[in-house]
Amino acid sequence: LCHTNHNHGLEISVYWWRLILAYVFKDYGLAFEMIGKCQHFKKVGTFRGCLLFFYEGLVALAMARETTKRRKRRKYIAIAKKSIKNLGNFSRRNPSNFMDKLLLLEAEFAVFEGKLDDSVSKYDSAIMTAESEKFLLERAMSCERAGLAMEHFGKESLVAPYFVKAKNYYHEWGAHA
Repeated sequence: LCHTNHNHGLEISVYWWRLILAYVFKDYGLAFEMIGKCQHFKKVGTFRGCLLFFYEGLVALAMARETTKRRKRRKYIAIAKKSIKNLGNFSRRNPSNFMDKLLLLEAEFAVFEGKLDDSVSKYDSAIMTAESEKFLLERAMSCERAGLAMEHFGKESLVAPYFVKAKNYYHEWGAHA
């Protein structure tokens, strides 16, 4: 509908929300496809353009974990590293909008590298920062990803507290199971 009516703004908004929901629901292939459709945000220099680096990094790390092909893994890791670098620049200029996202992305990278202590510290900081800046979705995502990381590292006693918080934050955000 939006494509046939030439409503480019609406079309991009649909792609944007499909990207976010695909990531939240762990459909990383679709999320990666939607990132491709949203690339023009990077050229515009908008807040969404900055956020695109965040989601691109998260999706790239998820794809790197899932692939068995070394070349693809290296490609995804390069994307994640570029996203971390860009978010670092954005967060230095505007920490209230980007620090929580940088910390979550760094936590995910630490998990990828097998660094338990670093990941726990980054997740907890991301959660606290998202809470102080009132970013509900990022708080929910940080808790969920922390729970998944603790599960990955075999820290079963730490899994449930993160998941309970994630469930509550997603509910507050408006998600209903």
